[in-house]
Amino acid sequence: MTLAQLREMFPITREKIYLFNGNIIPCAAPVRQAMTIFLEEWTRTGDGCWASGLEAYVEAKRLFAELIHAAPETIVGIANTTTGINMAGLMIRPRSGQNIVVTELEHMSDVYPWLRFKRDGVEIRQVAARNGRIEMEDFARAVDDQTAAVSICHVTMGTGFRWDLAEACRIAHAHGARIVVDAAQAAGAVPIDVSRWGVDFLVTPTYKWLLGPLGAGFLYVCPELVAACDPPLPGWFGVANPSDNDLRHPCWHPTAHKFERGAPNMIGFVGAAAGLKLLREVGHKAVFDRTAQLAGYLFEGLSELGVTLCTPRNPAARAGIVAIQLPGQDRLWRQLEDSGIHIGNWLGCLRIDPACYNTEAELEELLKRTGKFMTNSVPMGGFGG
Repeated sequence: MTLAQLREMFPITREKIYLFNGNIIPCAAPVRQAMTIFLEEWTRTGDGCWASGLEAYVEAKRLFAELIHAAPETIVGIANTTTGINMAGLMIRPRSGQNIVVTELEHMSDVYPWLRFKRDGVEIRQVAARNGRIEMEDFARAVDDQTAAVSICHVTMGTGFRWDLAEACRIAHAHGARIVVDAAQAAGAVPIDVSRWGVDFLVTPTYKWLLGPLGAGFLYVCPELVAACDPPLPGWFGVANPSDNDLRHPCWHPTAHKFERGAPNMIGFVGAAAGLKLLREVGHKAVFDRTAQLAGYLFEGLSELGVTLCTPRNPAARAGIVAIQLPGQDRLWRQLEDSGIHIGNWLGCLRIDPACYNTEAELEELLKRTGKFMTNSVPMGGFGG
């Protein structure tokens, strides 16, 4: 597939330069088509849509497992990241005297589910960031033999800092702690190998780098915990014999399917499967390489302009997000919006997230307008880098 062909699948490219893909990815034509077909079937057949929806649900989980180097039997369908983190917390169930390690770069979804355990005598430890990143030695000092779990974003949403996940897993496991990973800004943007790294839980929605819709996502549970844990939110969809309607003796599925709850968001997973198929068609490595290439191009261009870069310079410590700060950035954001360039403006930074369908020409337009803004705003002195 050529870049021109890929861009044809994203109609938004005909209207604007969209560079906030780590927020909500624009709907690709194959994703829209798949969901439209399902809607038509639902409209015409009612419950006749169940079989095709279930087929797409299973396919979506298989494709996601392939992406993160896991077995399909370890994947659970969820509605969003918050649901997955809560389920992981209920499976870990920290006890009084134990602690949970988080960092100040996390999303609310990675912290709120653990706060409930404070009433049970569990300490919540928050590792401070330094220069937009978490230093591994600071993280290691926070983890001890009383740590039940660490809950971190593989790629942080604010600065785009990417963890060395293999090292984070090693530190956690050395103390007997479980590691819970929010991969919302990583899955589909950078390579992930949960089996090789030793990840215990990994959670992601589909509406970012996975090219899918809102309301669908995945939870990975390592094989050891699939076997050891009871369903944290028991439901009929998690049993091996749902048609029996056995109200007394639930027969839980032997795989991670036992962690399923009720009827899934079928149309969401139809779209999720289509997005994952598109990623595979383009090629996972090609997508990862293209994302890194664009982020690097953008990083260097912004660096030359002299803005403050909040994202780490080391390519291994970043993914698809480049965050910057500069005086008057709210006005720059508005000027870019007015010119048809959409980026993020939150948490004190302007955030630019180029995806595989974006082009260097689009980034050049952003850089040109940013440079012009800086020249007009600061005729003398300049900006700190």
